[in-house]
Amino acid sequence: MLGAMAASLAGCYRLRISESFWLHARPGPIADNALAAAGLPSGYTLRHVTIPVGDSDVLVGVAALRPGALSTVLYFGGDDFVVSSQGPAVLRALTAAPVNVVLLDYPGSGASTGPLTLIGVEHAAVTAYDWLAAQPDLTPAGVVVHGHSMGGFVAAAVAEMRPVRGLVVQNSATNPTDWAHAFFRPSRLKWWARPAYPFIRVSIDPTLAREDNTARVRRYRGPLLVLSGGADDKTPPAMSRALAAASATPDALKQLVILPGADHENVLEQPGFAPVYRAFLATVVAHRTSSP
Repeated sequence: MLGAMAASLAGCYRLRISESFWLHARPGPIADNALAAAGLPSGYTLRHVTIPVGDSDVLVGVAALRPGALSTVLYFGGDDFVVSSQGPAVLRALTAAPVNVVLLDYPGSGASTGPLTLIGVEHAAVTAYDWLAAQPDLTPAGVVVHGHSMGGFVAAAVAEMRPVRGLVVQNSATNPTDWAHAFFRPSRLKWWARPAYPFIRVSIDPTLAREDNTARVRRYRGPLLVLSGGADDKTPPAMSRALAAASATPDALKQLVILPGADHENVLEQPGFAPVYRAFLATVVAHRTSSP
């Protein structure tokens, strides 16, 4: 009875997934250095970063710098990432390895300006990489790009277009179609909506559909770390396994790590994260010194 009612109500309901599912403008203040520095290892200093994008827009963020850094990590957060709020925890986690870390607000969010579109975000990310690559004091050992969730697509896009030293894809998806079917699977729906699931048809906007992490990692051959949480119900670990399997990176330079009990948001907080990250950075350094 309930199933028939749901079917008649749903008909063949089309769920249209557009950029707005991933991109959420959250204007905010410039990151407070004192807050961002809390708990960082000794020897680190904080610097505000402002990167021009186009004629009138800027990316705003913060850099954590230390002498003798193995590399500089350019980090891209998820759809709701803002440096002033989530930045301090990310800085504390990533500085468990002896690296510089650069965090930036996405265009139209935090203190950054510009169009909040996928094209705008990826253009800004490449601009940020180019700006960093031109700062020898910030990137003495090259740039590693690290992306969480939606930021995994951004990081992979940069790795496809620029000679990054390493790529970290954390709690990310293979492509928007796979993500949509996993995100809206029956177990995530309210009980009363589950009978209608067979009648739902997912439609991905073309601007979103072009994002394909699987295709990008197939074209990337440098050091790769794929991170996931065993309890992630937004981008299930199966997607991370698929990305690692699809990657063209040689096995000696590739690692898939699924941290048991971690969910979509707290992988960086797990005790197992720091040793994995340090080992990956050591692989990046070894690969750099052995490459011609």
